[in-house]
Amino acid sequence: MLIAPNPVHGELKVLVNTSARAEGEFQIIDMNGKVIINFNTRLVKGQNTVSYPLYGKLADGMYYLRVRFAEYISTQKFNVLK
Repeated sequence: MLIAPNPVHGELKVLVNTSARAEGEFQIIDMNGKVIINFNTRLVKGQNTVSYPLYGKLADGMYYLRVRFAEYISTQKFNVLK
């Protein structure tokens, strides 16, 4: 999983590689551990670019992105700047 660019300006873009088609769950979590945004998307085999608009939804600061699909779970820190 790769968040690019980081820091994020307005739209979250995540690159995810999968070995098979899957339903992906994406959670944006604040530094206190609270899930702020939760969304799902279908992932195809190979490289996927997942975008999610953040305009006006998050204050500037640090957050975590947790991605789950099939047996895969990954969490990465990212920064939001307006």
